[in-house]
Amino acid sequence: MAVADLNGDGITDLATIHLGGASVGVHISNGDGTFRVGGYYSALGDTRSLAVRDFDLDGRTDLAVTYDRSDTDSAYVGVLLGNGDGTFRPAVGYLAGIGFWYELTTGDFNADSKIDLATTTGPGSVRVSVLLNQSL
Repeated sequence: MAVADLNGDGITDLATIHLGGASVGVHISNGDGTFRVGGYYSALGDTRSLAVRDFDLDGRTDLAVTYDRSDTDSAYVGVLLGNGDGTFRPAVGYLAGIGFWYELTTGDFNADSKIDLATTTGPGSVRVSVLLNQSL
């Protein structure tokens, strides 16, 4: 689960992953401690981890998920760009390794002012993969 203002109203909303499934849920805050379902979005495979940041620097919150596909034994990161109103564009997947994802984090790993992604994979020996943001 991740928390962020997903619809630009200044109130913290929730994004959730559905383990064993292939979707991300968006839950918009009513401002009183309750939430309404904002939508479910395809994560392109079995979701593992979720991160929330503005990846394309347009001022709108975006989502990133790790997922794997058992048919290819490959690990991916899917990025869902936000529309600024609590809705998201379809996920775009990026191949990042072999195996299954465990954790996902964000940061500016190469000091270029763009938010990058880093994740760990397995099974067996744990590997770290870094996906540098080349979108701008």
